[in-house]
Amino acid sequence: MIFRLKTLHFQESFRLDNSELEEQLTIKGSAFIKNKNSNRDPGIDIIHSEIGRSLTIESSRIQQLNILRSRIGERFSINNNSIFERLRLYYLNLSGDFRFSNSVVDQINFTRSELGGGIYFDSKKNSTIQQFKVIASKLGESISLNASGKGVFTFDEFQILETDIHRDVNLDKTVFRQKGVKLSDSTIRRTLSFGHDQNSCPTWAPDSTLNLRLTSTRTLQLPMICNSNPSSVELYGFAFDDLVENAEGTGVSASERPLSWYLQWLALDASLNPKVYFDWANFVKEHGNDVTSSGINIAMHERQRVAYWGQKHYGQAITAEASRLIVGYGYQPTRALIWISVLIGIGAVVLKFTKQGIQNNLPFGLSYSLDMLLPIVKLRGSHYDIKLHGFAKYYFYAHQLFGYILVGFLLAGLANVTK
Repeated sequence: MIFRLKTLHFQESFRLDNSELEEQLTIKGSAFIKNKNSNRDPGIDIIHSEIGRSLTIESSRIQQLNILRSRIGERFSINNNSIFERLRLYYLNLSGDFRFSNSVVDQINFTRSELGGGIYFDSKKNSTIQQFKVIASKLGESISLNASGKGVFTFDEFQILETDIHRDVNLDKTVFRQKGVKLSDSTIRRTLSFGHDQNSCPTWAPDSTLNLRLTSTRTLQLPMICNSNPSSVELYGFAFDDLVENAEGTGVSASERPLSWYLQWLALDASLNPKVYFDWANFVKEHGNDVTSSGINIAMHERQRVAYWGQKHYGQAITAEASRLIVGYGYQPTRALIWISVLIGIGAVVLKFTKQGIQNNLPFGLSYSLDMLLPIVKLRGSHYDIKLHGFAKYYFYAHQLFGYILVGFLLAGLANVTK
């Protein structure tokens, strides 16, 4: 049986409760609008019901549509200039797609719903949606905000939370304002796309944010250059296997992207969480670029060092400064060799000018200076029997202390690099 509501006007709610329609429900050219003398919001309530095939709404104006714990056998379509204030779809079991085309809505909320297909937005003209939420749901296909590429959708708030999406999330040519995008604790099994070139990237309002916390995707599609970027991003726990510019695989690969691009992107994350940088550095290293990987890790330590001084954590700031100068945070260990050479030379000069080198049968003093500098080196046992005095004595106390500091920072830095 096909059930149609055509060119009707309701000032109260239409309710389908514990009902079963074998075929489809079509609502066309109807209105469910609040009466100015009524305190109730009219709309459509479909509760604990089953529609065997499809639910189609065309050219209608509905204050609110609530679907709770119901099943639709094929697809759910809203099209042809329909106007809604709220769509609340809780515990919906939809075997096919949800398609929203050429219509207007203020709020859409999918909560704990399961779709065999995807969620697709399409419009011939620009349209604004105040709030779009998908929470704790499962989708068999994709979420696409611009199926035809004609009209542009603007979202004040866009959230996908704790949701499993078996294909793609396509945010191309979309405008995000105010609260931006929160796509967290979710799994996207194929591609998360932010456009395929500079002109198809999303447009971000000045204060809009992007939250990808604890979300994973197989491929992150993110062009090298976009006309705008979110004001901040949260990348903690965000995981992906590949980074491309477009679906064709052309353009700059992950290993070919310059260090400056990665640093500009990571700088948008204000959390200063080392794991974010380590994760991206490991990703780049796995794709064959050790130099850029090291640069990402060094940049993380640099941000921390600057933050320590700004927060007046002087102990941590001084330690970070020493690590930077001595071993480049462990990523430039050859700096330690320069320091070792300089200190060996200074020790030899001190022995020469105090004349205690010749007095102790050390004509050049280089081997003695090296022996005293590095605690892990023991060239001659007789060096440890020599008794210096005056300035030389106190200098070599400091000389030995510098040696312990040098070795300590070298080992600590290398341990950070290899862990």
